[in-house]
Amino acid sequence: MGYWAKEKQREYDKTPKRLAAHRLRARQYYYNHKEEHIKYQRKYNYKRQYGITLEQYNELFNNQKGLCLGCYRHQSQLSKRLAVDHDHKSGKIRGLLCFRCNSSLGRTLESPETLRRLADYLERNAAPEALNAKLD
Repeated sequence: MGYWAKEKQREYDKTPKRLAAHRLRARQYYYNHKEEHIKYQRKYNYKRQYGITLEQYNELFNNQKGLCLGCYRHQSQLSKRLAVDHDHKSGKIRGLLCFRCNSSLGRTLESPETLRRLADYLERNAAPEALNAKLD
């Protein structure tokens, strides 16, 4: 096929009717292969973001017995999958955490000092019973 014929074909492929048909086929393919697509995306994301395979993630999960290393809740009690926790400076993987624990670490800028101060604050400033009664 010559250059001009290819150009004409590209123009034809971009007509609204052809684009709509293509979107419909793509949507049908996705719904028919949804599980495969989700598994592929997980596998791709673990490799791209953390440099680990899905098998390595599963090994971490099994070694932790499906528990978050922060709050010790089991995966079955959570609405989201356990997240891969890693050191942002070195890239080293520390373990798997639930969304809340992983977010808490991120919000404290992964500072052990900040976490210790927050724990001290909670222990020192337990609300008096009278105040709790008013809040309820």
